[in-house]
Amino acid sequence: MHSDLPYIYAMMRFLFVFLLTLPLFQHVVAQNWVKPCLHVDEQEQKTAASFRATYHRFELDIDPAIEYISGQVTTYFEVSQDGTTQIEFDLTNALTVNAITSNGLPLTYTHNNDKIVISWPVALNSGDMDSVLIDYEGVPATSGFGSFEMSTHGSASTLWTQSEPYGARDWWPCQQDLSNKVDSIDMIVTVPVSNVVASNGILLSREVQGAYEQFHWRHRYPIANYLIAFAVTNYSIFSDQVELIDGTSVLVENYVYPESLTYWMQTSEHTAFALRYFSDKFGDYPFQNEKYGHAQYGASGGMENQTISFMSGPSKSLISHEMAHHWFGDQLTCGSWSDIWLNEGFATYLDALVSEQTDLQQWEQFKSYSRTSVTSSSGGSVYAYDTANVGLLFDYRLVYQKAAMVLHMLRWELGDEIFFAAIQNYATDPNHINGFVRTTDLQNSLEATCNCDLTEFFLDWVYRQGYPSHDVQVYQEGGRLKIEVVQSQSHPSVNLFELTLPIRVYGAAGDSIYRVPIKGKYSYVEFEIPFIASGAEIDPDIWLISANNSLKFKNRSIISELYPNPGQAKFYVNSATQPNRITVSDERGRIVEEVNSPQLLNVFDSAAWAIGTYSIELYYDSGNAEILKYIRK
Repeated sequence: MHSDLPYIYAMMRFLFVFLLTLPLFQHVVAQNWVKPCLHVDEQEQKTAASFRATYHRFELDIDPAIEYISGQVTTYFEVSQDGTTQIEFDLTNALTVNAITSNGLPLTYTHNNDKIVISWPVALNSGDMDSVLIDYEGVPATSGFGSFEMSTHGSASTLWTQSEPYGARDWWPCQQDLSNKVDSIDMIVTVPVSNVVASNGILLSREVQGAYEQFHWRHRYPIANYLIAFAVTNYSIFSDQVELIDGTSVLVENYVYPESLTYWMQTSEHTAFALRYFSDKFGDYPFQNEKYGHAQYGASGGMENQTISFMSGPSKSLISHEMAHHWFGDQLTCGSWSDIWLNEGFATYLDALVSEQTDLQQWEQFKSYSRTSVTSSSGGSVYAYDTANVGLLFDYRLVYQKAAMVLHMLRWELGDEIFFAAIQNYATDPNHINGFVRTTDLQNSLEATCNCDLTEFFLDWVYRQGYPSHDVQVYQEGGRLKIEVVQSQSHPSVNLFELTLPIRVYGAAGDSIYRVPIKGKYSYVEFEIPFIASGAEIDPDIWLISANNSLKFKNRSIISELYPNPGQAKFYVNSATQPNRITVSDERGRIVEEVNSPQLLNVFDSAAWAIGTYSIELYYDSGNAEILKYIRK
C-alpha cells in the first residue's frame, strides 16, 4: 500500500529496555522476542482458532451512487478443534445481519462488539468440512484508510473498498486476522447498467438483467482477507499481453476513468518493463494464470489488492510500488502488522530498483531523499511495536523509507550477486509462497544464502532505533592510506552499528572506494594506495543510513618518496608529479632497471639485486631530474 495520508505496549517497552541491558541474550531475543509482541487488539482478532476458512462466495448488490451494501457471503471452512459448537466472524455492528444459514437451515447467532458468534446445532470435530451463509446489509463503517468509500469523477459516481489493515470487517463478515488465507473466492456483484465492476482474478461473465448488470469474478489463488476488494464506476477497459523474459506472458488489464484513458495508456510500456524486471529478479509473477491489473479509484495513493492494484493515477512510481507488492505483500504476506515493513519496505525499494534501471536521476534522488528523511529524527524503529496505531504501521519515514534503506544496506554488505540471489530464494521458498512471513523468516533465508550471521544487523536496523554518525580522519603517507573512524549513535537503543563504511579517496591519477569495517566505536585501517590522493568523502554513492558525519583529509607525502628503505625485496617509489622515466643504477652506474611511462606510485622488486646502494633517478617533462638512494640489505 502507498498512501499520502496500553498495558501490553508498556510490557513491550519493558522488554525492549530489558534487551538493551542484557546483551548476553541478544541472539535468543532476536529470534524469539517479537513473537509475543502482537498488540492486544490484533491478538483479539485471532478468530481462526476453531476453524479455517477455505472459500468465500460474495453475492452483493451495489449502487456506486448510494453508500449501502446488501447481499450475502457464503464461507466454506474446515474445523480445527474437536467439539466445536460455535464459530466466530468479524463484522461491524454498523451492518445488520438478516439471517445465517447452513445448507438451507437457519442457525442461531449473536452480533455484538463487531463479532458474530454462530452456534452450531451439533458439535463439529477437527477435519469436518461445512459452510455458512451470512445475509446482511446496511451502511458500512469506515476505518483506516477508508474501508468502503464513495466519490465522483466527471459526472459519474464511483465506489470502492479498501481493507488494509483492519477494514475488511467494515463491509463483509470475515476473519479479521493474519493467520489464514482462503484458497479461492468468487466475487459476484450486481450494479446499475453502465457501471463496471473490477475485482480480483478473472472475469468469468457479464450478464445484463434489465436495468442491472451482474459481474462474476473468480480468483483461484490463496488470498488474505484484506486483499479482497472491488471497485465500481463507468470504467473504460484496455489490456495488454506482456511477454516475459522466459517467454511466458501475463495478461495486464486496466480499468480506468474514461477521461483518463489516454494518459493511462501512455504508461503501458513502464508497466511491461516493471513486470519483466520483477519476474526476472524475484521469480515468476505470482498470479500468472489470471492477470495483473489496475483499477483507478478516488483515494489518494494506491492499494495492492491481489491481481488488481487500485490506484489514484498512473504515476510510474506508484505502478512499480503496487506491482512489487504482488511478490512482497500478496504472495508473501506479513504474518503480523508489526512486520508490515516486509510489505512496504520491499515495495518501496523495488520501485527504486526500477528507477535504477530506467531513470538514474530518480534513483539518486530516492537514495538522497530517503537518507535525509530517515535521519531527520533521532529515533523510530522499522519494526512496528504498537499494531493498534495505524499511523505507526504506515509511518512513511520508518516503514517505507527506512525499511527500503535497510534492504539497500543489506545489498551493500552482501554484494549484488548474493543479495539478489538471497531475495529470490526468500521469495520463491515453498515454505513462504502464498503464506505469511515474519522478519525472522527473511533473516533466516538471507543467512542460508550468504552463509553469514545477520543477527546484529537485524537487531540494530529493524528492531532498534536511530542511525550512526562518523568522525573520519583520512591521511596518506607515501603509498599507505590510513583511515581512523569514531562512531556515535543517535539513539541509546544501539551501542554500535556494525557496518562497512564506504570512503572514496580521489586524486589526479586515481579514484577508489575503500571499505572500512566498523566493529567498534573506534576503528583504524590501512590500505595500499597507488596514487597521490587530494581528497576524500564518506559514502558518496549513498549506501548507508547515516548523518552528521565529518571528515578530515591530509596528504603527508613528500614530493618524492622511496620506502621501505633499506629493504630486501619489494619497495615503492612515490612521486607527487608524474615522471616520464625512471632508471635504477647500481654503485658502478650500470642501469639494472628502467621504467618508461611510469605511474605516480611504482613498485620495484630488489630480491635478485646484489647488496649495496642504488640510485633511483626520476625524469620529468620539465627537464628536471630527481635522484633517490635505495639501500639493498
